[in-house]
Amino acid sequence: MRFTIVIGCLALMTILPAVSSAEEVLADAPPEDSGDLVADDGTGTVLDNVGFHVRAGVLVPAYMSPNFFGFGAVVDKLVTFGGGFGVGLRIDAAALYGFALDGQDVSVGVRGLGAVLAKGEYTLGSGGVQPMVGLSAGMFAAMVMGADVGDENVGAIAGGGRAFGLAPQIGVDLGSFRIAAVSYLIFAGSHLEPVFGLELSGVVRRFAL
Repeated sequence: MRFTIVIGCLALMTILPAVSSAEEVLADAPPEDSGDLVADDGTGTVLDNVGFHVRAGVLVPAYMSPNFFGFGAVVDKLVTFGGGFGVGLRIDAAALYGFALDGQDVSVGVRGLGAVLAKGEYTLGSGGVQPMVGLSAGMFAAMVMGADVGDENVGAIAGGGRAFGLAPQIGVDLGSFRIAAVSYLIFAGSHLEPVFGLELSGVVRRFAL
């Protein structure tokens, strides 16, 4: 019996210092990573509120002087920054149909437009209603087909080409939905061919970077 008590005392004397040492190690250990981003020590730059979104919509109606009307599709892929700024890529496509009657002469035509543009935009405010302005620039590709029918002749028109152009935009964001006036200013040779339209679009994908 006396021998058992001595052995127990020796065991306790061995265990207690080990437990105390373990507690000190745990107290000195760094806190477990919670997964939250923290600011650095001032040696680097931290970007805040940087995200990416894809916006898709329609351009309806689209109008080109003097008598072409149609519709289009638009897609914006932008990186957005805090403060309402965004930069990225815009893709546009539009089809316009024209009809003209001049006495006995009838003219019909189809114009197709496509563009890949670099874009910048600025959105004002942070509420549910946000005014916005945008400007895109790049290359437009155009295709023209038509026919003239008169009393004594029938003529066909076909052509196409590429030209530099701008696409200014002004509108308002209502949450993820946007309504904006858009113009395509296409510098074709020595003259300007403007197209006007109303863009109705919405954000289809958004995530933070």
